[in-house]
Amino acid sequence: MFVLLSLLAIVQWVAASSCPQLDLDFSKIADGTSPFDIGFTDVWCGQNAIIQGGKMDLSLNKKCGPDISTNLNVQSGLFEVDLETSWGSGVVTAITLFSAGTGEDKRDEVDMEFIGTDVTTVQTTYFVEGVHVPGATQSVDFQVASNTSTSRHIYGMEYTPDSISWYIDGRKVNTVLKKDGVPFPTKPVDLNLSLWDATEFSEWAGKVIQILQIHPDIYETSS
Repeated sequence: MFVLLSLLAIVQWVAASSCPQLDLDFSKIADGTSPFDIGFTDVWCGQNAIIQGGKMDLSLNKKCGPDISTNLNVQSGLFEVDLETSWGSGVVTAITLFSAGTGEDKRDEVDMEFIGTDVTTVQTTYFVEGVHVPGATQSVDFQVASNTSTSRHIYGMEYTPDSISWYIDGRKVNTVLKKDGVPFPTKPVDLNLSLWDATEFSEWAGKVIQILQIHPDIYETSS
């Protein structure tokens, strides 16, 4: 099994006026450059991340699936990813905001996930200190205008101290407000990108049975 995730064009971070701006355009970065020399952090399986042909490729094989982070530690920001998702049984493409420097059982988390067996849907969810919020234990799913594995769309998550919002192609599809009284994520977050084998959760995503590909453009901005 070999699965490829290709990140093209731009990774961009535009912070508040008092903070620096980070722009990464893979088409202007030399082949063979390590993502971890230009601002990314290796969370897991970093050897499967390379820059080549004007894009960054993440590959999933039998040994491991990659997870990389921007390591920005953002308290408030709009993160947008322009991508063409994976397809087929068992492989999940994930765009995730994780709280920095906290263990898996204590971290805050905001997700947009795409399972390869459903190429017209994005699944959204969030966790506070490692657990689902009461009343929001299931993902909230949204339809995308066209096949996510053959057409590119922009997916966004806006994370602020008072609200979380999810976007598809610039259109806000859902918002959770802190004032509504449910547990709410409050910790600074990093943007993580991952491609992983979900065979262990086959009732949800199916089992990996074939070669798949994913081709995203990714960029990130702050509000």
